Amino acid sequence: MHDSNIDIKIIYKKIEGKVNKEENRLFEEWYQDSSHQKYFKKIQEYHELRHEPSIGKEQTDTAWSKLAKRIKKDRHTRRHNLFAAIMTAASVAMILISSSLWLKKNDSTPEKAVSSEILPGKYSAILELEDGSTLNLNQLTENNKAQIKKHIHIDSNYLCYKHQIKEKNLRLEYNKIIVPRGGEFQLILADSSKVWLNSESQLKYPIAFGPDKREIYLEGEAYFEVTKDSTRPFTVYAGSQKVTVSGTSFGITSYPEENFEATTLVEGKVNVEFPQYGNKVYTLTPGYQVRYDRKHAKIIHEMVATDEYTAWKDGKYIFQKKRLEDILNTLSRWYDFQVFYQNSRCKEILFSGEIQRFENFNTILNLLKKSSDADFTVNDNIVQVKTKF
Repeated sequence: MHDSNIDIKIIYKKIEGKVNKEENRLFEEWYQDSSHQKYFKKIQEYHELRHEPSIGKEQTDTAWSKLAKRIKKDRHTRRHNLFAAIMTAASVAMILISSSLWLKKNDSTPEKAVSSEILPGKYSAILELEDGSTLNLNQLTENNKAQIKKHIHIDSNYLCYKHQIKEKNLRLEYNKIIVPRGGEFQLILADSSKVWLNSESQLKYPIAFGPDKREIYLEGEAYFEVTKDSTRPFTVYAGSQKVTVSGTSFGITSYPEENFEATTLVEGKVNVEFPQYGNKVYTLTPGYQVRYDRKHAKIIHEMVATDEYTAWKDGKYIFQKKRLEDILNTLSRWYDFQVFYQNSRCKEILFSGEIQRFENFNTILNLLKKSSDADFTVNDNIVQVKTKF
């Protein structure tokens, strides 16, 4: 997300070499900021790829394979460095994938580009096996029911691991699900626990749990329905959170770039710890949430409307007096677009309402526009936000 007081049309005119003297002066002033330089480079990539022929399936698969290999290579780095590596690789992959949606230029008018429609996400994921090999699960679902390995099956839109328990002291074999921007996926673990993974998330888990504990690792957002097993506690490590349960339903949000990370309980009971920030254990009962506010470096434990944090798995978003920047952050992962803010005041506009997850994107923008002081302009996969007054 980028904050600036320059009109995005000037950026496009600069790329095309059509700026006048005054526009060039405004651009040069804006370009002094290093974050604006990175943003300009991103816009250039979109602009250049828009004029390329559609990228085929083989290149798309190659991009995702490189993404998974990059993640595996950097798995031992610190978490925030790892996320940066993932995002760098993912940006390349998603640009390749998104470019296949752009319409080709009309032969009779080669200078005129046609904008593509911003579409909602779909079931999409990459599976990384223990040996580092990767599988595009979208391709496997075309056969509806497929066996990946002896104990791993894919059926329709979810991945299922056959129930089994590793003997004590035997090394656990881990898999990883990587869900891109514009994707979601479902997973049934070896203990029959169910996991819904949201866009731009990844989950590392053993293909079979041991006899005394169940541990998995999340980055991004997921909803869990954990199978009850009092002899084997279920633990999720997500960012600075350690969430321990025996059997319950809850949601975890842990995107590294967000201002907060949280656990929200729907049913049952969970214990949440933040080991980096003290030894206190927060016990949640239904309807409560505990979150770490990264911006203000504090932990908040309070009752919330749980639907606001978990409704995405049921196909909708619920916002209660949310900042527009936070709303567009959420929507951008699912609809896979970039946002350009004309000024910082745009980010602070508040909105309350319910949005269907598969709604037409233009309909959503019209709803936001009618219900707030925001106005929007869409150019390819870039949404420019400005105030009406």
